[in-house]
Amino acid sequence: MEKTIIVELLDRPEFIPTAVRWIRKEWPDSRDDSAIEDRLCGSRRRDTLPLALVAVLGSTPIGFVSLTLYENGIKRGRPHWIDALYVEPAYRGQGIARQLVHAAEEKSVVLGLTELFALTEIPRLYHKCGWNTVEEFTTPNGRDFIVARRLAD
Repeated sequence: MEKTIIVELLDRPEFIPTAVRWIRKEWPDSRDDSAIEDRLCGSRRRDTLPLALVAVLGSTPIGFVSLTLYENGIKRGRPHWIDALYVEPAYRGQGIARQLVHAAEEKSVVLGLTELFALTEIPRLYHKCGWNTVEEFTTPNGRDFIVARRLAD
């Protein structure tokens, strides 16, 4: 049985169009493709945000997580975020999302970050990874949650 590996999207640039397509499918109100690509790996550097990690099974991308820096709006005072987390439907329920979240945490520690946030409709996934809900609110589409994970003191 093949093992899922997590790599930086910059190490597998052939998967960038796939990640852009996933974002378009999951979040149809997203910006144009070049803006999405910039949100995934716009800095083209491994030591700063934004960046993305991709889950690969064999030679097939099956999910990704992106990390980004926000300084305004609802995210004020909470600069470092998991901006997107996606796993292909055929691979859901197999722990891939948790692997991606943990990989994002590990990469964040390497970058010197002390805390991560995420905006989600499914806080339970993050709770299983040791995150806590810090805010909850109602939107036209239901309930959203801001979750956080302290990485270091």
